Amino acid sequence: FVLLVQVDSVPKKNTKVIKFGKKSRAECASFSPDGHYLVSGSSDGFLEIWNFETGKLHKGLKYQAEDDIMMHEEAVLSVTWSRDSELLASGSLKGVVKIWRVRTGSCVRSFASAHSKGITSIDFAKDGTQILTASFDNNIRIHGLKSGRTLKEFRGHTSYVNQAMYSADFLQVISGSSDGTVRIWDAKTTECLQTFKPEKDVSVLKLCRLSSVMSDNRILVCCRSSKLRVMNLKGKKLHEYEIKSNAIQAAFSPKSKIMYAIGDDQVLYCFNCEDGSVQDAVRLHAKEVIGITHHPHRNILASFSTDGTMKIWRSGAKTKKVGPRFTEKTTPSAESK
Repeated sequence: FVLLVQVDSVPKKNTKVIKFGKKSRAECASFSPDGHYLVSGSSDGFLEIWNFETGKLHKGLKYQAEDDIMMHEEAVLSVTWSRDSELLASGSLKGVVKIWRVRTGSCVRSFASAHSKGITSIDFAKDGTQILTASFDNNIRIHGLKSGRTLKEFRGHTSYVNQAMYSADFLQVISGSSDGTVRIWDAKTTECLQTFKPEKDVSVLKLCRLSSVMSDNRILVCCRSSKLRVMNLKGKKLHEYEIKSNAIQAAFSPKSKIMYAIGDDQVLYCFNCEDGSVQDAVRLHAKEVIGITHHPHRNILASFSTDGTMKIWRSGAKTKKVGPRFTEKTTPSAESK
């Protein structure tokens, strides 16, 4: 048989523009792990799932077709998917977290006081039974979906925790804060194992895992400066990228061949991960870019801005035929079995 592979390439063609209401904008967005959906959380509290092919609400979901939209009472600041794309977790400006069943749009669990201030990030545990949250209240917590209770708390940061995520092996929690530090915590005991400052007196805004391989615990650290660093969990710098403005957020292409960094100049800087060179630069919006999210399998990127739009970007790359994988005269490799 023939294997179809999409080669990583820069999505620099704007194919769709999603416009929010006059007083609304997307504050967060994320593609589902299965690649079927794109969700946005907006400043007016709505959680909307989009068909990124058409740029319209996904009408395959009955509740959206009937204008019954998932929502919070205040702005949605963070959103994430369970690994099987069945559940959606959203966090609001007032510290409320809700868990939604995507197929029905029903809220299956709500944490009314997950934090005392806004939720900056959410991450599902490996088995999907717990969620990890970070907040403007300087704290990180783990909540149980079955019990509906807060199970653990990680204290130590002295300013906003802008992101917290599990390590690739899910044994540790990694957090980045406006206090300028990255902290590594034992996910089971909540003990702080390591603290390091990637750059002096600069907020840590975004953390990215380089891969989903459990043994690969390298992270990309995005600070409010021109430099982005690949580091290990001991705080050692392995590689450094530099852009022409202050970085806001970063993401990787599906095969981690390209690193994308969005700067406060609204330009998307695209780096070749193999040699560190700038492969391309694309201006995404005229006004401030809030964030970006990359499709898990395809060369598609979504950007959202204070201009009240979310744009879908694509590359011109097509799938490439590789194969046949093996013929009758060859012995299948272990990988192909």
